[in-house]
Amino acid sequence: MDNVFNKSGVAETALAQALFKQSTVAVGFCTPKGKWIQANPALLQLLGFTEKELLNTDLARSVHFDDRSAVRHYLENITQHNQSERQLEHRWIHKDGSVIWLSASYMFVSGGNEQPDYIVVLAQNMTAHKAALKNLADREAWYRQILESTREGVWRLDENFKTCYANPALCSMLGSDIQELSHLSLLDFVAEEEQPALIQQLKLNKQGYANQYDIELIRKDGGRMIATVVSEQLSSASGMHTGFVIGVIDSSKRHQMEDELRLSEAVYLNAGDAIYITDANGKIVKANPAFYQLTGYSVSETVGQSPMMFRAGGENDHTCQLILQRMRESGCWEGEIYNRKKNGELFCAWENISTVKDDTGNLRYHVSILTDISGIKKQQQQLNFLAHHDPLTRLPNRTLFFANLNQSLRVSRRNRHAVALIFIDLDDFKPVNDRYGHHIGDEVLKVVAERIQDSVRDEDTVARLGGDEFTILMPSVMDQDDVQQLVDRVHQVLKQTILINELNVSIGASLGVSMYPNDVEDEYALLQAADKAMYRAKQHEDRHCVFFSDMADS
Repeated sequence: MDNVFNKSGVAETALAQALFKQSTVAVGFCTPKGKWIQANPALLQLLGFTEKELLNTDLARSVHFDDRSAVRHYLENITQHNQSERQLEHRWIHKDGSVIWLSASYMFVSGGNEQPDYIVVLAQNMTAHKAALKNLADREAWYRQILESTREGVWRLDENFKTCYANPALCSMLGSDIQELSHLSLLDFVAEEEQPALIQQLKLNKQGYANQYDIELIRKDGGRMIATVVSEQLSSASGMHTGFVIGVIDSSKRHQMEDELRLSEAVYLNAGDAIYITDANGKIVKANPAFYQLTGYSVSETVGQSPMMFRAGGENDHTCQLILQRMRESGCWEGEIYNRKKNGELFCAWENISTVKDDTGNLRYHVSILTDISGIKKQQQQLNFLAHHDPLTRLPNRTLFFANLNQSLRVSRRNRHAVALIFIDLDDFKPVNDRYGHHIGDEVLKVVAERIQDSVRDEDTVARLGGDEFTILMPSVMDQDDVQQLVDRVHQVLKQTILINELNVSIGASLGVSMYPNDVEDEYALLQAADKAMYRAKQHEDRHCVFFSDMADS
């Protein structure tokens, strides 16, 4: 490709060549179709190519894919519509694949017959500038997010105290939205008698002081709030005063909380819940009568001692560590904890611990309120038991049975051992109910449950599914002989006469056995298989038990 400077109509001076090569501005020449003709060292350095590498490519490949359409459009304008120069900010691709932001000017030099001979490209690297702008935008967004999310009110005023900006926290405090505040000044929210003192504080700001003071503000609804205010002046880059920025904290809640703590301290003697107070070193200084009644300790035994004296050990140790951590972090804690009475009896309590500080902010006391929830816990345990157990036999019910079965199958899959399920249905039980009544039938079921429970291994689970149907879950068996031995024991004990209120009751049982994984692959199918095997046993008077695996052979 000929050198551009040797073309007809182009200055052929050594000075032009020197300026082209030594220029810090990236300069290149390409054909109207974008084929690179020549590039100065600055452009080669910018793109990371050698001159030979660049001249073997074209402008389109140098431009980022997403910007090629725009650049192609501009090139068409300058070549087809005789526009002298176009400038565009867009992205190019470095040889290493990184993205470069450029501000590029495209202009053409025409030859004969007003046809463009070549296009001149002047490019300035804008990557650092773009990064700086993005960084500024990110920082502005970050600071704005802080202002928008903080719970402290932020109020920007002009030199006449008119609102320029108010964050959501301040709008919430004053009960107004930003549109309303934009037409109001700070003085619109201050009682007339307090305005002179406020103006004096703001005048001190103009002298370079940042002030903190309390002020009563009037909300939109007429209510009043005590606010702690920090104000300072705003200045332009030239040092000219432009207004004020004010941080506003609603102190009303803090005063209310302090009153509540003082009230709690004043009435602790009459509280129905147990209350004890510790000093900054964690030693008990006093407790109310309900505390002594609950724990059984006396005043002399508790004052000067740590609350650890009545804490229960074991899992409570973790809770005690959590309490210390939360107290250090936030000064308060509440939750469930087990304690021990003087006589050794455990009781569960819901405890709320709060902090009392003096006017200088130093820790003085911790106030702890104990509510005995042992009765509630016992009721919860009873309800939980009834939800998962048969109320008559106290055996696991269908819900707990399936939970245990599901868990056993998961362990079996992991440890690769067999699980056996025995389905038991009592024989001749309905005549017992019909002849002696359901109250006798219930007693028979309880005896049956006890006999089955006494026959199984410690790891086995006996459940009552309903009526006269029982199951035995054997979570780990070596072979079918283990199951057969248990089946024989259960059959023998259920054949024995049951004595109920001087009545001799005789019943029998049919048993069906299914095994995992040999017979089926899930818990519901396992129960259905055992049920089918049990019914097959009922059909054969000479067989008290049938294994599901044998049914395929019969």
